Amino acid sequence: MNGPVPAISVFTSFDGAPLRWATWPADGPADGPADGPADGRTDRGRPLILLPGRSEFIEKYQEVAGDLTAAGWTVHALDWRGQGLSHRPTANPQALWVDDFATHVRDLLAWMDAVVGDPSTVGPVPVLAHSMGGCLAILALAEAPQRFSHAVMTAPMLAILPHRPNRLIRWLARRKNAQGQGHRYAWGQRDFHRMDRLFLLNTLTSDRRRFAVQTDRFAADSAYRVGGATWGWLDAAYRAMADATAALPRLTRPVTILVGGGDRLVDNRPARAAARFDHITVLRFPKGRHELLMERDEIRQKVMADILDLLAGTAHPPLSSSH
Repeated sequence: MNGPVPAISVFTSFDGAPLRWATWPADGPADGPADGPADGRTDRGRPLILLPGRSEFIEKYQEVAGDLTAAGWTVHALDWRGQGLSHRPTANPQALWVDDFATHVRDLLAWMDAVVGDPSTVGPVPVLAHSMGGCLAILALAEAPQRFSHAVMTAPMLAILPHRPNRLIRWLARRKNAQGQGHRYAWGQRDFHRMDRLFLLNTLTSDRRRFAVQTDRFAADSAYRVGGATWGWLDAAYRAMADATAALPRLTRPVTILVGGGDRLVDNRPARAAARFDHITVLRFPKGRHELLMERDEIRQKVMADILDLLAGTAHPPLSSSH
């Protein structure tokens, strides 16, 4: 996939786990052309946090990073523990597991402290997050609002599998995890398989080339591969989704949510319902699937244009009077 090659580093998290992260510097000089607000400020070179979704990795976002850096943002992205080339805690490295999504949030905030700096000095920064990354961004916004100026999210994971018996799956996940089977794959889940490369079977995007970015990398390099969900991951995910949905009304920063009309992986009903809150805006793309940032050009160009406008227009929002 076209896009700038990032500078890769490793961060040691709060418990000693090595987490891989990357920076894409803004195009052009840091002080940039004076194309910012009327007072002469420019946002060129300002940091932006990019949070991938479940099973993804930094390099998948090179094209997105290219759009953001061309608009003057310095982009920082993180491989979540358990995926990408970050620490994998399970005997089977493909079996995605986490004890609690609070661990991911601790990773995120510790990493931001190290990479972005103290918010009292550098100010709050925006976050662009996808799917599981959106769920985690909401939890982080609730826990540390001073770190963030605003959030833009595509298909945030507030509910999953809209056509599946979620109450039963959640009960099973909790039960299996309590029985010590948290590291085992949930029923029907497995390691990455060559059948996963078949574009016609995918529900993520209608763009063949962008779909292949992840599956081709998985096929070529086993270190990147992530399989299905474990019982432990599902148990943690259901708890986190409930917490994130409950947190939405209490957030003190502006949030914009972009959803696809054809998303079959994430249930977007909780996100659409959140549009009733003054600080939350929901934009719907009827032809888009789950991965709006990886969609075909007809859809993606509008998605990215809206995202860049949102980031440019609310780079310095007023802090909420309630916090």
